[in-house]
Formats: sequence, structure tokens, C-alpha cells
Amino acid sequence: MEKRQPLRIFIFLVCVLACADAQEQGNPRPEPGAAPAVDSGPTGDNLPLSAVDQPSLEPNASNRSLVNSGLEVSQGMDSNAKSEPGASDLTGVTRVLGTISLQKQWRRESLNIGYLGGGSFSSSAVVGATQEHLVGAVQRFIWRSGQIALRDSFSYLPEGSFGSGAFGGSGGLIGIAGMDTGMGGGLGGLGGLGGTSILSSGQFGSLGQEPRITNNATMDVVQELTPRSSLTLAGSYGLLHFVNDVPNSINSRQLSGQAGYNYQLNRADQIGIVYGFQDFHYPELAGTALRSHVANVLYGRRISERMDLIIGGGPQATRIEDPISGSRWTISGTGQASLRYRFPRSSLALGYRRFNTSGSGIVPGAISDVVTFTVSKPVGRKWSTTVDTGYARNSSLLPASSSLQSQQYSYWYAGAGLRRQLGRYFGLFSGYQYNQQLFDSSFCGTGSACASSTGRHSAAVGIDWHPSPIRLD
Repeated sequence: MEKRQPLRIFIFLVCVLACADAQEQGNPRPEPGAAPAVDSGPTGDNLPLSAVDQPSLEPNASNRSLVNSGLEVSQGMDSNAKSEPGASDLTGVTRVLGTISLQKQWRRESLNIGYLGGGSFSSSAVVGATQEHLVGAVQRFIWRSGQIALRDSFSYLPEGSFGSGAFGGSGGLIGIAGMDTGMGGGLGGLGGLGGTSILSSGQFGSLGQEPRITNNATMDVVQELTPRSSLTLAGSYGLLHFVNDVPNSINSRQLSGQAGYNYQLNRADQIGIVYGFQDFHYPELAGTALRSHVANVLYGRRISERMDLIIGGGPQATRIEDPISGSRWTISGTGQASLRYRFPRSSLALGYRRFNTSGSGIVPGAISDVVTFTVSKPVGRKWSTTVDTGYARNSSLLPASSSLQSQQYSYWYAGAGLRRQLGRYFGLFSGYQYNQQLFDSSFCGTGSACASSTGRHSAAVGIDWHPSPIRLD
């Protein structure tokens, strides 16, 4: 019964939102003086199911060339700034974060480059000062029936990106939320659900505060074959490297690729077939590797211009190589489901994904079940809110290494943010988030007694500044 409960909740939300959509009035008309449309090819709201990008739910998305920027300063409290099992030490945290992005449009090209980052300063001498940096770029070359996109996403963070804990949680980012940072998929990297594509190097947990570098480079192609059918191809290379070579942390390298065929049944319904490949290597674990072959059947429905649904799944064959147990094949299932809805002034996103991951530096390879849910909504003319929650369950595919014996761990977070506009350029915001990481009973090995979970409360208040966008056309 427990396994069926998330499915029932998902179906219930689909029905509720479909009813709400039926009561929506007509879509707003384009504003006078809008920029002339570019040659967009199969992009925007006409993307294949197997494409790296997701269709746009914004009917009046800007195609102007702009430079955006923002800055926020906040003061907060953290109950476990080191994210260590069993630790509890209330400390003050001051954060300074900024963002700048370039959105440049040509008739047959587009370029998005963005940076989000800064630093935090803890009152604890053990934690001290930390840095957070995200850089992303997407270059597209577009023709009438297709496009090629070159992408790169780089991060330097003291912990995993899932839940945005390095920034005090997603509520701590509400001051600069909505800025186009060029990340092409959020803090987790490429793909929907914050980096839950097989092409991404998502991290769904952390062992303490340890600086790590993540980079993911991708090239993908979308080509229409007929007015109803299309083909997609994509390949990526990603890495996770811990700067200080922490003994219990596992560096990884990932090579991925996928190919998909999509067919438009009618204006609302689309089906697709996708084949994917993943190759994981671990530089410090000689002779250890994972190679996965994935086949999925996808179905997508454009319920309205503001709402879409995608579901899919299929088998996965994984070849596991390690010097302890040799080589073997395992068969498992993969799947995905996403529901997005954009109201005239608010949005909702619910997603689920099951796929192989690198292990997030905690275990040498894992099969991960990831659920995310996000709602953002204005309250009146000057107030806006956001609620964000996520859960990731990770089961190791390889034997545990070194002193860490955990074969399964999970990570979940829940947070909210509130912002009030102050004049034209400034805003006041507050945010709170709780996150917890749980390890199975084998976390400390046999015969040892230690905490098997980390709990963390973080809260902050701050002020943000947004100058007017600089138009380049």
C-alpha cells in the first residue's frame, strides 16, 4: 500500500489541476511592442519528449537580448553547519550572493551565460568562511527544422546541490529567484527536476561540509523528420571531484549518451522511445566501473498552454565491475513522471525519476529514486511565496568502500520563502529549510555505535537589490 500512495497522490493532483485549468479564462494577448520573433525551430512549446530542454509554459516568454543582475545579503542561523551525523550546534551565518546573466538572441542563434555565487561567513571558527559558485552557459544554433545546443554547467560548492543547502535552502534564494542564471536546469545541472537526467551529475546528499567541483558538458541535437516526427541525440561528460581528497568521499567520472524518436499523435499528445547509456568510473577505486543501458517509452500530454504531463519507464541493464566480486549484470526498472502547471501569476512543478547515479560521493554508484515538488505564488501586489520539498532514496550498486559501510541512504528537505517588494529595486525576504540525511544500519559497520542521521535547521532574513535589465537590442 505504501508504494501505491505516491501514485495516488500524483493522480489526484493531475485531476485537481485539470479541473482548475478548465476554469481558467482565455490566455492573455501578446503585449504591444513585443520584440519580433526569432527563427525558433522545434523549440519553445514544441519540443520532443526526449529533448534535454523542457517545453515552455510561459506564453509570452521574452526573446529580447538582455543583461540581468541581482544581489542579496542575509543573516541567518544554522543548527548543524557542518552537516555531521548527530551534531547540533547553533551558529550564525552571514551570506552575500550575487547573480549576473546574459541573454543574447540572433535570428538563428541564441546564447545564455550566467553566474550565481558568493560566500557565507559562519560565527563558528570550525566552519569559518565558505564559497559557493555556479556558472552555466548554453549556445544554440537553430534552423527551421532543428537545433544544436552546446552546454556547460560548473559548480564549486561545500555540499551537494540537491536542496540548495549551500545557499541556506531554496528559501534563501528567493531574493534572486526568477533571474535567468543560464544554468539550463537549475542548481542540479542539466535536465528537469534539478539535474535528474541521465546526462547530469546530480548530487543527492553530502558527508559534512567538503568543497567539491562538479562539471557537466553536453551537446544535444533536435531534428524534425516530418511535421509529426523528430529525432534527438545527446552526449555528455561529467565529473565530481572533492578538492581536499577526503578519505570517505568518492570522486567519479561519468560518460552518458541518449537517442530518442518522438511522434506527435495530435496537438495535445506525443509519444517517444529513448535509449540511454551511462558509464561511471571512480579514479581512486581501481577496477571499479558501472555501465548501464536504458530503454524507456514516454507519453506526454499538453493539457493546456499552461499545463503538461509526462510519464514513462522501461528496463535497465547494468554491468557492475569491481575487484571484490568480479563482473555481473543486474536488471532493474527506470521511470519518470512530471506534472507542471503555470497559473497567470504562479507555478507548480511535481516530478519523479528513477535512474542510476554516480553515488554523490558517498557510495560507488547508486540507483536513485528522486521526488521534487515546488510551488511559487504571489500574495497581493507586493508579496510572493515559494514552497520547495524533495526526497532522494539511494541504494548502492557496488560494495561499500573504506570505513563507510552504508549500502543505502536517503536525503529529504522541506522549505519555504517569503518576499516583499520594497520600491522599484529592493526587496525584503525570509526563508527557512529543514533537511535530513538518513543512513541504513550499516553506516558505521558492525559493532560500532554512532549516529546514523544528520538533521539541520536553517533560517535567514535579508534584503535584495535588482537593477533594471539592460537591453542589448
